[in-house]
Amino acid sequence: MSLPTVSPAVLAQFDAHRAELVHLVATAREHVDAEACDYPRTCSGPAVTAVLEEIPVDELAALLALAVAELSALGYGRDLDHPARALLAELEPPRGDNDDRG
Repeated sequence: MSLPTVSPAVLAQFDAHRAELVHLVATAREHVDAEACDYPRTCSGPAVTAVLEEIPVDELAALLALAVAELSALGYGRDLDHPARALLAELEPPRGDNDDRG
């Protein structure tokens, strides 16, 4: 089975969206680092907010979809697959009826 062919125009649009995401993430990091932001995991800074407010809704949806795909590829959302989580789960007492309780 062969993979589908992606047109050069779609690839170019993908590259442009990815470059925009990289720039927005770098800007958010600069905000957190330069201004010692009190909310480093939830605040992207005013520059990122201003850019996002100017992006048309359809392009914003494409950026969001790409961001979700990138996070998925990086392993976000797989908390239960993480080895440390599995070890912690083994340390928890078994659930269910316990005849030894009084």
